Amino acid sequence: MTKVCIVGSADSLIGKGLGEKIDNHEIIVRINQPEISGFEKDAGSRITHSFISPWQIIGWTPGGNICAICSAKDKNRQVREESIIREDCFNRLKLENTGTIVLQSYPKGLNYDFHGFYKEINHLIDSNINFSFIEPFNGMKKWRKRGFARVPTNGTLAIEHYRKVYGNVNIAGFGDSSKGRHDEFYHYWDTKKEKSLSTNPHDINTDIIWLKKLHDKHKIRILELDESNNTI
Repeated sequence: MTKVCIVGSADSLIGKGLGEKIDNHEIIVRINQPEISGFEKDAGSRITHSFISPWQIIGWTPGGNICAICSAKDKNRQVREESIIREDCFNRLKLENTGTIVLQSYPKGLNYDFHGFYKEINHLIDSNINFSFIEPFNGMKKWRKRGFARVPTNGTLAIEHYRKVYGNVNIAGFGDSSKGRHDEFYHYWDTKKEKSLSTNPHDINTDIIWLKKLHDKHKIRILELDESNNTI
């Protein structure tokens, strides 16, 4: 059985020392732009796949996981008509040859031609892969039945996909704040907690409740879960 670990960016990883356990998986999935250097003891050091929203691609090349085309920002390019490139996250995924997955969406307000970018990496695309079943907005009826009032996070959607493909998967970095606060999401690398990223349009608490339910049903395994009091 393939050992899979999906690693989130929550500061529930801090002080858990899960780095070696995370790295001891065959597939290690990370979300968006995780900082790894300096956090290896708690967050691990390896990446085999990354789910990345397209507006976060520009200029990001840690570990060489993103091809050079992604980081090229041409000021002379014009934003395409929104209707041409309007595809919600997870509607189509592009598989880059180093194992990086890029999500297509519309970069509203960004001066970058993503439509041209996808055309340029067409030779890297596996057209046989269709992940539209985990596209969040069209699937909101299903998620509302699960108790979600807002869109699930990309991390939760990635977990949903990998557990369906591989069965029971391990996850880490999707827990409550290590400081005990539940009103904000904190990355494990954040230094100024008061400047943390807002959780909108997500409700992190709902995602955590759902993931704990999956853990209790043995659908996934939360590596940093404290079984004595059911806290992450």
